[in-house]
Amino acid sequence: MKQKIIFLGFTFFISLCFFSCNEQKKEEEKKAKREIKKQGQNNKKEDQNNKADSSIIEIENGIMTVKNKKNNTLSMRGPVDSTRNRNGVWHSYFPNGTVNSKTTYNSNGKRHGEHLVYYPSGSIMFKGNWHNGKEIGQWFFYSKNGELKKTKLFKNGELEKIQVFKK
Repeated sequence: MKQKIIFLGFTFFISLCFFSCNEQKKEEEKKAKREIKKQGQNNKKEDQNNKADSSIIEIENGIMTVKNKKNNTLSMRGPVDSTRNRNGVWHSYFPNGTVNSKTTYNSNGKRHGEHLVYYPSGSIMFKGNWHNGKEIGQWFFYSKNGELKKTKLFKNGELEKIQVFKK
């Protein structure tokens, strides 16, 4: 009987140590995950700061122009309101000056209307429409040589259907 009590006590002690170590390990894992997340947020902030530091932003007569600070090339341009919300048609540019995209924004700063994205050659990569920040209707995706590759159908920002075209 004494041996059973000693054995049970020993088993209880080992179990307690195991669970205690397991809880400590879980806490260390949580701490490590928080640290990784914090580091990721810091990196994101640094990237945003570096991006802002590498751009020249000018606003004149309600038109915002963003240029690359290194080579003074135009990055994007479009109208803004007094709070710097985009509205109207915005263009982004490739480093060589050709149009990369054309996006329309509503007075709330949300994408609304036609959206076009181009290849550096100038041909259309894809096009579609936005409604108050959500994709709507049929979107068309093209190869570099202008052939229709696929279509996507959106309803209220949700993807309903994809159709892929084979050669």
